[in-house]
Amino acid sequence: MRTLATARMIMIGSILVVLATPAFAQQPSRAPSAAASPVSDAFRTFVRELYPKVILAAEAMPAEKYATRVATTTLTFRESVWRIVDMGAWMCFRLGNSRMPWTSQPQVGRDSPKDSLVLRMRDDERYCEAQLTGLTDAALAETIRLDLRPDPVGTAPLIPRGAALVHATAYLADSYARLAETLRQNGIVPPKPSSASVSDPNPGSGIMRCDPARPPREGERWGGPGFAFTLSDARRETPYTVTSDGRGPYVFGTSNVLALAASRAGVMVLGGPSTDGTPRRAIRVDLSQPVPGGGGVARGIVTDSSHLEVAAQWRAEPNGERRRAYALVDIPEGTTVSAAQLDVQFHIDGVVHVLQMGPQPIGHCFSDSPAISGAGTTSGTITRRDANTWVVDLPPGSVGRLYDVHLSYPHAVDRGLYRVALRFVITRR
Repeated sequence: MRTLATARMIMIGSILVVLATPAFAQQPSRAPSAAASPVSDAFRTFVRELYPKVILAAEAMPAEKYATRVATTTLTFRESVWRIVDMGAWMCFRLGNSRMPWTSQPQVGRDSPKDSLVLRMRDDERYCEAQLTGLTDAALAETIRLDLRPDPVGTAPLIPRGAALVHATAYLADSYARLAETLRQNGIVPPKPSSASVSDPNPGSGIMRCDPARPPREGERWGGPGFAFTLSDARRETPYTVTSDGRGPYVFGTSNVLALAASRAGVMVLGGPSTDGTPRRAIRVDLSQPVPGGGGVARGIVTDSSHLEVAAQWRAEPNGERRRAYALVDIPEGTTVSAAQLDVQFHIDGVVHVLQMGPQPIGHCFSDSPAISGAGTTSGTITRRDANTWVVDLPPGSVGRLYDVHLSYPHAVDRGLYRVALRFVITRR
């Protein structure tokens, strides 16, 4: 909830500053540039980020619980969703400074089934995106009629569009907060959206509960500059299924190599843009070998180059209400240990997925427990060759479980078992 409150305070502060400026209403009539419309830009971003959360909250509540009373109100969950639907498109029409006549949206009522309400909310999300595109700060002093009170009396008063943005921000934030709280009261972690622009889908509203077994010693480097990650290529004699793009080691600080470490995890993270102008690095994941009877389907070879990770963790153990995670630098030289967790997080058609291998699930450090299991999967190994070299191996014939995690780890969807094999080497130079 701190995110919503902070966003609302920033929005209110920005709008009040703008409206308090005497010269504001005397600006030229031409549309200002994007940089000249910070309030409108902020509101567009707020709606773009919050609307999907509202929709996912409506989807997450089982239909049979739509009669549940919403926290701090006398409304049912269904009535609360309907009120957002009833107001959403009209609100965006009025705020968006549209010069087109109002066109009624598909009708739903306070007794409409869950599926109809969710479908209408998705229509409203697209409609709002279109209506708010042309909004600029030059229109904030104009007066409009918009009443977001739950029980309005009489004609809606004329208020500046800037003030209406404040009301709309509060309305949407409060609506989502009540839906999310009601989900939690029913034992459901509010899901949060993720996309190809996010490497690690938010693990719910969980708190990080893993502590390192020890901090780095003076002068000890666990990741970053000087680290390289070599992921094996597919070869006929060794049929690895998670492979490199054939361009050699992934070196920290080059292309889109965002992170390399041998700390709590031996991990490589690829970000979005290339930092040095070279083509983005990628990985390939062969999902053409589902385990018979394991629930998977052949998906072919997936290539991904943006916001992904390949990682292995040694182990973490309970430590009171928290967990103590051991770093790879604490594996004795010349020793091979079992990897409690090996994961590959990547996108299939823009949707975030995870291949889980080993008993320790990805997201185990968060207080919102992940709906992910390593049941039926194979554990890899981590070998520390010397002071500066770690080898992670998951041999051919191993098994991993694929999860769709775009609604966050607590809402992961099992997509079945697959044959998985990979090998990577982390070196510290």
